[in-house]
Amino acid sequence: MGHFFHQLAPENTEMSFQKTIEHGADGLETDVTISYDGVPFLMHDSTLSRTTNIKEVYPNDTAQNAALFSWDALKELNAGAWFLKDKPFSCMGSLSRADQNQAMNQSIYKLSNFLRLADSQNKLVIFDLYRPPEKHPYRNSWINRTLEVILNESGIRPHLVLWLENDMRSFVQSVAPGFQQTMGSKAPVEDLLMDNIVKLNLAYTEMSSEDIRYVAVSAPRAVCVLTRERLLRVCGNVSLQ
Repeated sequence: MGHFFHQLAPENTEMSFQKTIEHGADGLETDVTISYDGVPFLMHDSTLSRTTNIKEVYPNDTAQNAALFSWDALKELNAGAWFLKDKPFSCMGSLSRADQNQAMNQSIYKLSNFLRLADSQNKLVIFDLYRPPEKHPYRNSWINRTLEVILNESGIRPHLVLWLENDMRSFVQSVAPGFQQTMGSKAPVEDLLMDNIVKLNLAYTEMSSEDIRYVAVSAPRAVCVLTRERLLRVCGNVSLQ
């Protein structure tokens, strides 16, 4: 999934997902925040200070929540120069000159563009969706707005979306029945069946082989995707990779 190749490119940028695709990943993983004017974009941190040049562009707003910026403000920021400056991974020295130039020119990536890229390459997508802070215009409609982008603006085929957010899950299933409902924590099999969960996104250490076999027998539609360690365990036929 996408986070692994953040070692080769600035995280949550177009370049990082292109690298992920080049290395043959089955899917792309990211984090989604919603701008003050309702544009979902990719950002892991609650602020922009670590992964953008906000200190240079908006020096008085470095501590402000990322969701409180308009998209016009966000798209002015560079989201790649920090990667070359801070060199967060030991493999940084192996980047080609072309890769360094590409990294230097990355910007904040819109969710809609991310989804179009995934669809064009037939890749699954999974993302953590962050609820905006208090007094944000989309505080109470964050899921609705995200669904609008996925269903009406991105063009991604629904079966490629592994829907992880637990809030309003029944509503999401009613308007987007093609999404693959995914759970990010362990739960009783009865709950998995009730919520139509078909995938589990868990750390490798959170499920034993016995747990997986039990789910395989009790909920044969469920598939355990252990993306945090970049492993895949298929419960349906109890194959362990």
